[in-house]
Amino acid sequence: MSHAVKIGGREILISWNQETSKRFNFRLSNIGGHPTKRELTTPATSSAAVCKLLWALLPASEIGRYPSPEDLFVAIDDEDSERNAAALLAIYADMTPTAQKKMTSEKSHSQESNSE
Repeated sequence: MSHAVKIGGREILISWNQETSKRFNFRLSNIGGHPTKRELTTPATSSAAVCKLLWALLPASEIGRYPSPEDLFVAIDDEDSERNAAALLAIYADMTPTAQKKMTSEKSHSQESNSE
């Protein structure tokens, strides 16, 4: 599922899929890893931590516009921060499938089709 963030007055869709997962892990490893829970919850560091995560999730077509999390941070208007944080939370929900999603993806052929 795609989620809209607003950066520099433009709407950008971010989503969680296999490609995004690989880029996310690679990009975070280049900037010292995933922000800690403390960085995410401390008011003095939370904006930068959220921005690092959003930067790591940017589609390949957008990363050239924002070569670093700092460049992305400067481009985000304060009034869009809450919306972007909500999209980030939705992506994290997509990262960990619910029991319902797991059941649906693990379903095999029905009993009727296997029995004769």
